[in-house]
Amino acid sequence: MSKRDKATKSEAHDDARYVVGIDLGTTHCALAFADASVEKARTEVMPTAQLVSQAAVEERELLPSFLYFAHASEGAMALPWASTREPAA
Repeated sequence: MSKRDKATKSEAHDDARYVVGIDLGTTHCALAFADASVEKARTEVMPTAQLVSQAAVEERELLPSFLYFAHASEGAMALPWASTREPAA
């Protein structure tokens, strides 16, 4: 890597506003961030909106690392964002 490339890469990191961490665990995932403009920034966990029961969405710090498909007997899962999505073409 040339000196110019290293300088450009370094400058890009100096301009970053946040540092983001992603933990992709086998059972759960988590997102965390810190403000890069603060010298002793506090790391904060970013809650993620998720379906927690039929028609109930809550923000939680841990997101399951799996996908659940409801059985037809459980009824329709009404998601708050479903009405704003455009149908697939």
